[in-house]
Amino acid sequence: MFTPKANSKYKRVKKTQERETGDAVKVQLARRVSLLAVASYDRQIYGNRPVFTPKAPISSTQIPNLIGNSTYVYSTA
Repeated sequence: MFTPKANSKYKRVKKTQERETGDAVKVQLARRVSLLAVASYDRQIYGNRPVFTPKAPISSTQIPNLIGNSTYVYSTA
């Protein structure tokens, strides 16, 4: 009865992992390339638009109290 050596099994597993990793990298690169192609195509149509629109700064009255529980001041007069 033939049993493969541990070294040959290791090589086989390593080759399989390398192949799967290579395939995953190819898929990831293909997605990035297609995403870049779509982005450059959109830029040709719509021109250079900002990716995000800046929002107005928040005033100090709009910031909620995030430290501890809400505190209330009760007058004793």
